[in-house]
Amino acid sequence: MGWIKIIETNDRFKGELIAAKLRESNIVCQLIDKKDSMYVMLGQVELYVQPEDVEQAKQIISTFGEEEE
Repeated sequence: MGWIKIIETNDRFKGELIAAKLRESNIVCQLIDKKDSMYVMLGQVELYVQPEDVEQAKQIISTFGEEEE
């Protein structure tokens, strides 16, 4: 089975932070940058994980940012 998209954001930095958090938990993920190279405000960054990691990844993402508050 293929990769499952778990988030889509226009904030590349946020995508990188979430990907790093997932990797810390030994979740293999792929961050795909679909932003336009000339118009950086256009497009999205998508984060994909393997199907068996979807639930754990969503749980980690749901707590993302709460640590900073």
